Amino acid sequence: MSGSGNVTLGSGTLTVHVVRFPGTTYSGVISGTGGLNVIGSGANFGYLYLNGNNSYTGTTTVSGATLGGTGSIAGPVTVDSSSAMSVLAPGLPTSPFVGILNTGAVSFVGGATFSASMRGPNPGSGYTQLNVTGSVNLTNANLVTQLASSPAPVLGQVYTIINATGPVSGTFIGYPEGTLINFGFATLAISLCARRNSAYNKLAFMWSRKSGARGGYHRDNKESATLRTIGL
Repeated sequence: MSGSGNVTLGSGTLTVHVVRFPGTTYSGVISGTGGLNVIGSGANFGYLYLNGNNSYTGTTTVSGATLGGTGSIAGPVTVDSSSAMSVLAPGLPTSPFVGILNTGAVSFVGGATFSASMRGPNPGSGYTQLNVTGSVNLTNANLVTQLASSPAPVLGQVYTIINATGPVSGTFIGYPEGTLINFGFATLAISLCARRNSAYNKLAFMWSRKSGARGGYHRDNKESATLRTIGL
């Protein structure tokens, strides 16, 4: 599946069998109440990038493939590694491999992977972001990150790799709240920011290089998964 022509699903489900890297990029619009199955023999063997503002409301299921892009998917997304490794990797298939992918609610199943690339301070142009209307379930999800050494991240830099209007539940496998990730030239702490109450809708964990102290509230209506630079 590639190109820019539009697809009308009606209530049916479109199945796309993906091809090897760099895969294919589709910039048209998929509409309807049906869904999309993205199928391959493993995440390293098939890639599909959706860059259009897709309005279909059915479920997108990724099985044995990598789904990326910088467009929109109106319906929910399930990334399922039950039969073969599956990856959700917002962004472009070419350098700098970053961008924002907008979706409905997202679930990771069977150890599926979320991939984030960080090459600058701003979401979309500098680093990967998944922007979700709805909830995100990270239970049994794996996390793969790439952090560029140039431009060098500054102390306190925050990378909001997942932004959601609904709750973010669960944690990445091996990365509980506050886990430090050492990239050699920088150390980042991961935080899952949850709603506290109507006045302070997000609790952000603020880390310092000296004390590792936490604190600080952000007044907004979203939950997120963030990475913060705490050491250089």
